[in-house]
Amino acid sequence: MSPQGQPHWKKLFSASHFAIGTLLIVPNDMVRNMVGEEILTNREVVMGPRVMSFNLLEKILSGELGPAPIDGLLRLMALNAAAPDVWEPLGLPGHLEPARVIELADQLGDGLDRLRLAGVSWETLEGLEPRELSAALAAIGRRYEAWLGDRDDQFSRRRKLLEALRGGHQFDALAEIESVHCHHSSRLSPFEAELLKALAARYRVNLRLSAPRWLLEENIPPGTGYHRLRLVRDLEGSQIPGLDLTWADPQKPDRPEVPEALRYASENLFGPQPQGPAPDPAGVLSILAVPTRYHEVEEVGRKIKALLVGGIPSHRLAIAVPTLSLWLPSILDVARRFGLSLRYRRGIPLSSYPPVSALLDLVSLWDSNWELTRILKILESPYFEFGLDGLLRPFLHEIGISDERAAGGFKANFDKISDPVLREKLKPTYLAVGRLKQAAMNLSSAKTWKSFRDRLQSILRGFGWPGRVLAEPQGRGYEHEFWLRTSTDSISVERMANLLHRLFDALTVSQHAPPVSLASFKLWLHRTMSETAMEEHGGSEMGVKVLNYFDLHGAFFEALFLMGLNDKVFPSAQAEGCWWPEELVQSLATTSLGRRLWSNAAENYQREEDIVAQALSQAKRVVISYQTSTEDQRPALPSAIVESLIDLWPDGVLKAERPGWPLPPPADRVCDAGELWLNLAVNHPAQSAPEIFKRLSRRPMEEAEGLWASIPTRRKSLNLLQERLSPQLLEAWLGTLPQYLGRPLATVRPLVGFSECPRRFWYQEILSVAAWPGTMETWSGRAQGEVIHQTLEKFLGPLVSHETRDFGASRLKYIYWERVHRHFCSRPVGRRPVYSAISKKLEASLMAWVERHKDLAKVNVAALEWSFGNSQGHDAPPYMVDSPSGAFFLTGRVDRIDWEGGHVVVRDYKTNRGLMYESGGQRPKEGLRPSWHYPMILYALAAGQHFKAEPQAVIEFVDPREGEDQLGIEMGEPAEFSQLWEELMKGELGGPSDESHCQYCQYTRLCRPRSSAGSEEANDSQS
Repeated sequence: MSPQGQPHWKKLFSASHFAIGTLLIVPNDMVRNMVGEEILTNREVVMGPRVMSFNLLEKILSGELGPAPIDGLLRLMALNAAAPDVWEPLGLPGHLEPARVIELADQLGDGLDRLRLAGVSWETLEGLEPRELSAALAAIGRRYEAWLGDRDDQFSRRRKLLEALRGGHQFDALAEIESVHCHHSSRLSPFEAELLKALAARYRVNLRLSAPRWLLEENIPPGTGYHRLRLVRDLEGSQIPGLDLTWADPQKPDRPEVPEALRYASENLFGPQPQGPAPDPAGVLSILAVPTRYHEVEEVGRKIKALLVGGIPSHRLAIAVPTLSLWLPSILDVARRFGLSLRYRRGIPLSSYPPVSALLDLVSLWDSNWELTRILKILESPYFEFGLDGLLRPFLHEIGISDERAAGGFKANFDKISDPVLREKLKPTYLAVGRLKQAAMNLSSAKTWKSFRDRLQSILRGFGWPGRVLAEPQGRGYEHEFWLRTSTDSISVERMANLLHRLFDALTVSQHAPPVSLASFKLWLHRTMSETAMEEHGGSEMGVKVLNYFDLHGAFFEALFLMGLNDKVFPSAQAEGCWWPEELVQSLATTSLGRRLWSNAAENYQREEDIVAQALSQAKRVVISYQTSTEDQRPALPSAIVESLIDLWPDGVLKAERPGWPLPPPADRVCDAGELWLNLAVNHPAQSAPEIFKRLSRRPMEEAEGLWASIPTRRKSLNLLQERLSPQLLEAWLGTLPQYLGRPLATVRPLVGFSECPRRFWYQEILSVAAWPGTMETWSGRAQGEVIHQTLEKFLGPLVSHETRDFGASRLKYIYWERVHRHFCSRPVGRRPVYSAISKKLEASLMAWVERHKDLAKVNVAALEWSFGNSQGHDAPPYMVDSPSGAFFLTGRVDRIDWEGGHVVVRDYKTNRGLMYESGGQRPKEGLRPSWHYPMILYALAAGQHFKAEPQAVIEFVDPREGEDQLGIEMGEPAEFSQLWEELMKGELGGPSDESHCQYCQYTRLCRPRSSAGSEEANDSQS
């Protein structure tokens, strides 16, 4: 990058190889990681500056002063006990819900801490209007300080830190620092401004801020407004010799890579008059108007997927939303569907993790009226073990309403059942509910929090929570899916266990602890779990950033998606400390401080406007979106920011795009073919065949991940399948196949699918409905297979050219981790802990494989990744099969071919011996072909024809679960493929070859095969 294209900090330090005496302060840890990465990749800087965020610097310096801050739970309990003293002065009712009391306690603590940090004495506070409230607050403040004693809370530590810096305290963390630079900022908090002034008393502090030119020329009276220049004006007037304040020159920007249209929008969005001509926003700034929040997330996910496929690294993309808690469920669902790897700036709330959520649901059930839905949620949860077999819902509905408010509840309804057979069926479920109720009574009778804790621990142990998520996998016999679940859930369970210990310690120790009850425990448990977040990817910065708007400060991205810009959503116009009367706020500002401790609604609104304006210059491409309707289907208006942005350009230049829902989006914007088909499913498939295949012939992605979430609501609009495929559909499907010598060219997959189940062939091949991909939190099996195949291809490559190489474990391990790293950097991988665990497991499998093959150097390898097809990239032409309806051709790829005793041996790698069994864990029935039979026969026939030798076929297991590590395949004849093709051309849609497979079929939720009774209702309930 040329010097003109360097960030400002890089210009400062690129002239010096060593900048270890420099401290660079950035707005937050995300920017710190970005700057640190750039410094490490800058060859001109050998040892770069120390880079810290304001939070990290505060934490390190406060840690040197000690002691550790008081536990936040103890502090909140003390404030919660004091909050009722201000109810009457505030005009609140005499009794409030406990959750509302905690909310008020939070705001009370915030206000007291602001007063203490600002140095306002309780005597001064007592003399302010309104007197009754001021007196109550002063009394609480004195008790609060007396309770704190020599213990520190956050604001006490901040005050102590500022005093230590001004007093010349020697901090170890600043021992070698000579100068301090604060860049990447456009605004400062009051504490950040005070911290910089305290640092400037000893060090040369260079503060560089950015703001539009018109804003710098505004006349802002001292002490007024939250405006981002207010504190800067205070800094300018402080006249501290060590503080150098400079402004970024709009004509020579720090980030020249920002497109002119975005720079123009950022500079002029809220200015009095736009300066200069408006650049063309095409390609760099767009606005989306979508029906609902889920549509909004889905459309953004689709655009992000396209950018990732285009080669942009995931960590260079970001999503910003007003409130993570509201958008998080939709973001998680779309990310799983589209296979997006995400990184949450503030982490994911611990309460969102399944085992934690299961325990929260259990506690909520205990403190409820025992509604049927709550009971079902617990009994059906995989994180509890009640020993129940079969379907619970029909049994529980036989009993009827379980709500304690209705006619005696669960027991009374059970006693009414006279049928002895039905009673016997229902008895295990009845006893399980009885265990749940007995547990609630045991907890409710506890007299102390210590006995409550002991009883809860015993109850959870008896209920089996958290299931088997903490069990360690033993040997090679464990189920792969179970192990993945273990590695994802155990981390959240461990974190929750630590928080439970912390909560009970606080409840036991605190003199302000709430009374012992289930309701109190539920309230404080939910509070503790919801305010705790877990980072999914450890220290890695990979993944699309998911941010709160306030996290954007100072960061820069390739593309930034600003979501939720609706009227009254963002800007929200909600004042901080809204229950502190304006009379008191004004009294403090005019008589004691000369400035406001809280912002009013207008000032908060202006701050949020500034955040969006600044964000427009923090990416090379910005997409803004808003919703046109609320969750209850009422009209919703865009934010005033959107309207102001559109007004910067002449009419029609910048306008909101409105993707068409529920009509199908264009083919190049759908996630996969299945999504397109589902949007067209209201028509009979045969009638819409031309349009379906016209679009499916331009599939945007090879690996489709369908919209199965919408299938249950759309299923009733589908017609039952006919007994035979229409000639139009067969002809249309054949038209999508490539041609070779004027005849169809296909893979063996459709033939295999048709042989196992013609109906599955209908969904998979004719309609191209992608199967439910499963959770995207894990590293997909397909991706794992790609890495294994690429590793073995490179490792065994020298055998083809007869090179002498090392075929030991160390070389194989090096090649493997090289491929893993490439995959990690270029593809979404889901949750980092799961990905790491799977990577280590695959490594162990490869090490075991190379240990079993110590004589690899003696193997006569004929080819690796050998393919036959119709292009120049294939090693041989496609394999031709004669059939009564005319010849057709098959194509494929072989992992490895060896020469052994005059035979060619086709080898196909599989990760384990699971293929020895069908999905249900049983060996194939006699006369039925397993799914791998036809592909292996085809590969062997094609290889034998090309190499002119007798073929053999072998499946080689990289990670065998039992027995030998390879399986020989009995050879077949070309006539088998001819027979399958003829059956397919008849178009008959019979049932599966083995109906027991239906319960494991990936299309079970969509398929409605006719039952023996012919009841559509029965089929619906089974689905």
